[in-house]
Amino acid sequence: GVYFDAPDGEPSRLFFLVVSPESISGPHVKALASIARCMNSAAHRGRILKAKSAEEVLRILRAVK
Repeated sequence: GVYFDAPDGEPSRLFFLVVSPESISGPHVKALASIARCMNSAAHRGRILKAKSAEEVLRILRAVK
């Protein structure tokens, strides 16, 4: 993890980068909303941390409604 002086003193272990063309404003907002919903669940965060591939992480994110 990377230490960012978080209130809980724990390092950050999950980072997400969303890239989108300047001319399109919809899909990245939906992606961010999906990531936010997923990160609200300790179970989902744990599954992502245990994922063995990027494809597995995508499956987890896509399964969250």
